[in-house]
Amino acid sequence: LILDEVQSLPLKYWGLVRLMLKGMMRYLKTRIIFMTATQPELLKREEVYELVPQKDQYFSRLNRVILSFYPETLSLKAFADMLSEEIEKTEDSILVILNTIGETLILFEEMQRRFPDLKKEYLSTNIIPLSRQERIDRIRKDSSIRLVITTQLVEAGVDLDMDQVWRDFGPLDTINQAAGRCNRHGTKSQQGKVKIFKIIDEKGNFYYKRIYGDNPLGMILTKSIYKTRHTIEEKDFLQCITEYYAAIQEGMEHPSGDHFIQSVQSLHYPDIGRFTLIDDTRYYQGDLFVAIDSKAEAIWHRFCDISVMADPLEKYNALYRIKKDLYRYIISVPYQYLQTTQRGIHYLPLKCVPDHYDRVTGFRRSEHYIEEEETLIF
Repeated sequence: LILDEVQSLPLKYWGLVRLMLKGMMRYLKTRIIFMTATQPELLKREEVYELVPQKDQYFSRLNRVILSFYPETLSLKAFADMLSEEIEKTEDSILVILNTIGETLILFEEMQRRFPDLKKEYLSTNIIPLSRQERIDRIRKDSSIRLVITTQLVEAGVDLDMDQVWRDFGPLDTINQAAGRCNRHGTKSQQGKVKIFKIIDEKGNFYYKRIYGDNPLGMILTKSIYKTRHTIEEKDFLQCITEYYAAIQEGMEHPSGDHFIQSVQSLHYPDIGRFTLIDDTRYYQGDLFVAIDSKAEAIWHRFCDISVMADPLEKYNALYRIKKDLYRYIISVPYQYLQTTQRGIHYLPLKCVPDHYDRVTGFRRSEHYIEEEETLIF
C-alpha cells in the first residue's frame, strides 16, 4: 500500500488511520510505504523503517530558499498592494498560494485590472482538469510568466519552479510543501524567497480558518514555531518539521477518546456510517461535467449511452474506456452554487458554458446554476 502525501489527512483522524494501518499490517500482511518530503509520525518511530537513512545529511546540504513570516495581519487588498509593489520593483516570478478559491478569484481579478499586460496564470480546482494540466505545462515551459495565482493544489505532485512563493497561513507541513515550489531545481543565482502572510476577509476573519479550523493543533504548533523563528532557511526545515510532528504526537488526544475508533473496534456500523471528512454541509460539493467544446459534448453523450446499457460487464468495460477522458471535464462545485435536488454527475451543456463558466477562472460563483437537464446517476 503506497500512501502519497499522507500528512494531508486531518489530524483528528490520525488515531483512526493508525489503527486501520496497524490492523492491515498485522492481519493482512500488508507493507505500507509513506511517500512524502514532510514525513509525519503517523506511526511510532520504532514501527517504521526509514528507506533513506541519515536523511538529515541530505537536508543539511540543501539551502535553496529562505522562509519568512510577515508579522502583521493583512486584508486581501493590502496583500494585493504588497504584491503589486513587488511586481513593479523586481523581475522575479511569483507563485501566490491562497487557502480558498474565493480568495484566488478576487486577487486574480484585481491583478488583471492592475497589470493587464503582465503574463500570468490562474490555477485552482475551479477550472477543469484538462485546462489545469495545460496551464501547469505552460508555466513550466514559459519563463516569461511572472505571476501564478493558485490554491494548495500545487503543493503536492506539481513540478513548478518559481523565484518567490507567497502563501496564506497554514500548518507547517503545507508551508514546507509550498516552499518546495520555490527555486525547486536550485538553479537561481540567490536563495528563493518564501513569504507567509495572515490574510483576513472583509469581516476580519482569517481565511485559513475556513480550511483548517479555528484552533486545531497543527495551527497552534505552527504559530509557536514561527514566533521563535522569524526566518527559517531550508537547511533547518527538517529540524522544524521534526519538532512539529513530535509536538503533534504529544498533544493529540488518547485514541480511546475517538468515538470512531470505538465504533470500529465494536463493529458499531451505524456510527461508522456517519463518518465524513467534511463536517460542514455548506461545503458539500457535487461533480459537474463542463461541456466546454464539441469534443466534451460527444464524451458526455457517450457516457449517457453507457449508463443505460443492460449488461453490467459491458457497461463497466465501456465506462473504463472513456473514464480518463470523462474526468478531464469534471469539477467539484459547492452545492450552494448548484440549484438541484439530485445527487450524481451534473451537466453543464455547451450552450450554457458562456453564462456559467469563465475560460480563465472557471465556474462562475456569482450566481446559481439551475440544472435544466436531468442529473446522471450511474
